[in-house]
Amino acid sequence: MRTMTVKNRALVIGIFDLFHVGHLRYLQYARSVAQQLVVALGSDQVCLRSKGKLPIIPQSQRMELLQGFGWIDEVNFIPCSLSETEQSVAWMLKWRIDHVVVGGDWEHSERWQKLEPLLNSKGISVEYSPYTTEISTTGIVNKIRSTH
Repeated sequence: MRTMTVKNRALVIGIFDLFHVGHLRYLQYARSVAQQLVVALGSDQVCLRSKGKLPIIPQSQRMELLQGFGWIDEVNFIPCSLSETEQSVAWMLKWRIDHVVVGGDWEHSERWQKLEPLLNSKGISVEYSPYTTEISTTGIVNKIRSTH
């Protein structure tokens, strides 16, 4: 059993398109390790630039869904793609983040191998949440395509 040190302001980052139980578990996990939970939501335009496609659910509805939980303290649009590492560290510092919870599927990714040491050097710790393997937005989209 892991011993948990509760952080002050934890950040989660995501598009949260076609919200599913994996998203919920990720947010619940992050909430459990922080006094305050901040969500950096990928806007439609950031998603288009980084993934080459727009989300299915518009950003205003994804924002409203996250705000509607009542246990997420802040939801803000991500200012830039995480591939812009220096700018990403700067906005996290501006938001007073001291801990980032990343989906477990991103562990060992090139993006986080670059970002994690930069964040650590600024006093921001990084933790990878358990990953829900049985569901993904891509899997939902593929299932819809194959059955309709």
